[in-house]
Amino acid sequence: MSQKSMVDIAYDYAKQFDEPVPFKDIWEVVVNELGLSEEEAKAKISIFYTNLSLDCRFHSKPDNTWILRSKLSFDDATADIFLVKEDLDGDTDEDYEEDEEEEEESEDEEIESEDDDDTLNSNMYNAEDDEEE
Repeated sequence: MSQKSMVDIAYDYAKQFDEPVPFKDIWEVVVNELGLSEEEAKAKISIFYTNLSLDCRFHSKPDNTWILRSKLSFDDATADIFLVKEDLDGDTDEDYEEDEEEEEESEDEEIESEDDDDTLNSNMYNAEDDEEE
């Protein structure tokens, strides 16, 4: 049984590969290294996956494979961030920006209409001022 954390065991395993490794292979190595029973493995797999996702040494690929960031070029590690994707409705990012602008305009109109009716607020303060005198 190892004294290493699950993520450190995964890191040591992933260092051996220059290509992405399937999550199930990484998990099998962790389970074997720690000598986890089937029940313990079921209880800890979600914690491990979360920790693996949060560990900045790892980079996940869309097909649930993982690779060390140190094995990637900068462009490969950041490629997913810069892609312009269509959402489920088929809208592009430009369409989304137009929708946001329309929402902001309608919110501004609502705020202006609320500012026009200050009588309630001014009466509330006047009533408190009268009580103090």
